[in-house]
Amino acid sequence: QAIKNLSKALNINPHSRRVLRMLALAYVQLKQYDEAIRYGNEYLSVRPGDTDFIYLLAYCHKKLGHLDKAADYGERVRLRDPLHLKNLVNLVDVYIARENFTRAGHLLEAALEQDPENAAARRLREKLEARTGNI
Repeated sequence: QAIKNLSKALNINPHSRRVLRMLALAYVQLKQYDEAIRYGNEYLSVRPGDTDFIYLLAYCHKKLGHLDKAADYGERVRLRDPLHLKNLVNLVDVYIARENFTRAGHLLEAALEQDPENAAARRLREKLEARTGNI
C-alpha cells in the first residue's frame, strides 16, 4: 500500500527527491533490489551528494550479483567517507566474491580497526581466511 501511495505521489511530482528516496527505501525493505536501484538512481540524479544513498545502491547491486557496479558505488562511498563501516564491510564481501583477496584484506583491516567486534566483519574474516588460508 505504501508503494502504491508513493507511486501516486510521484505521478503528481515526478522529480520529488523525498518520494524517490522513500520509494527506493521501500523497495529495499521488500528486497526488490532492481526497483530500489531504479528509484535510487533517479533520486541520485537530483541529489548526487547523498553518500549514504550511494552506499545503499552498492548494497543493492551486491544483492543482485552486479559485483562490478557494487564495487564502483562502494569505492565512491569510500572516497567520500573512508570510515563508513557498513560500506567497508560491503566492499569486503564484494571483493571476496570477485576473488580480489588482497583488496578485501586491506578493507577488512580498516573495518576491524574501526570496530574489532563487528560481527559481519568477523564473519568475513573467517570467509577470507577460508578462501586464502590467511589474511
